[in-house]
Amino acid sequence: QNAVNAALATKNGTVFFPPGTYKLTGYLGSISTPASTTSIALIGDERAKLDFQPSVYLNYGIAFKSGASDTVGYKVVHIEGLTIDCNNKVATAISIRFQNTGSSGATLTKYAGVKNCKIEDVKGVNDAGVTQDAIGIQIQGYENAEVTNNFIKDVIRVKDADGCDACRGITVQDCHITNITNNYIEDVSHGNQGGTDSVTIGTDSDAIVVFSNTQSSKYDRDLVNVSNNYIKDCDGRFIKLQTNGQCTVSGNLMKLEKDMVLIKNWKGIDVQCGNSSIINNKIHIGSEWAGTTDWDTGGGVESTLIQVQRATAANLDYNNEGHITLIK
Repeated sequence: QNAVNAALATKNGTVFFPPGTYKLTGYLGSISTPASTTSIALIGDERAKLDFQPSVYLNYGIAFKSGASDTVGYKVVHIEGLTIDCNNKVATAISIRFQNTGSSGATLTKYAGVKNCKIEDVKGVNDAGVTQDAIGIQIQGYENAEVTNNFIKDVIRVKDADGCDACRGITVQDCHITNITNNYIEDVSHGNQGGTDSVTIGTDSDAIVVFSNTQSSKYDRDLVNVSNNYIKDCDGRFIKLQTNGQCTVSGNLMKLEKDMVLIKNWKGIDVQCGNSSIINNKIHIGSEWAGTTDWDTGGGVESTLIQVQRATAANLDYNNEGHITLIK
């Protein structure tokens, strides 16, 4: 943390992690208001491992985030080449957030990227101090967000309160240009949290989620690319999109194989977008899959492999350009 603080003080610093295991008892990064010119990079050798062993459960492993009312965020955040073992004691492995994207005085920051990282054993536990969703990688409020070539496995929550009410492998929100490519995501689970009864148990346990800000005057030209990802055994949606602008979902391989309870009205790809193209994706439900709930009922009668739907009234601005969708 001292090295990160020193790098932040220069306003354009890089922290390099040589090969080795780094035991951490608290989060790494900063959740204070940055200068608008501050950029930071954490770069690891492929054998550098962050081993989180806190005495109390953490909301974040690595966090660079401004406050909810701040009008500036970190200009550039780049994280690459790190193995992050959360040991079921960290709710969100990596969080890069500029939260105040709806403010009239706020300007989106430039770039956030997470590349070539390995993330395991993320857990939102049932503890009063946990107020964050269970997430592998989270980015919010950047002109350009890039999440590529990462390995994410075992993301689960066992809490459904105090802000911990969803579970996601990768989530990107309020970014103009989003590229989520070439990632491996396995075992994202609701942990039997949420839902309305024993049949429809479990909510919001999705592998990849992209949201746009619903203010069409600011975010009506977003560009989203979700391509060439391998997603396996998520009991929520493989891919969920609520975006403006142009969205492409292509070349993704998605599999259901292990025993699990799917969320109510399960969807393979759930698209609530303006202009979207869903091309050359493969969804495989193997004969070896022994899910507790049949995929084609999923606790309800509306389970589908691919769903394209007009946005609800609450998300009306997601459709501000009309609705043109290609599925191939």
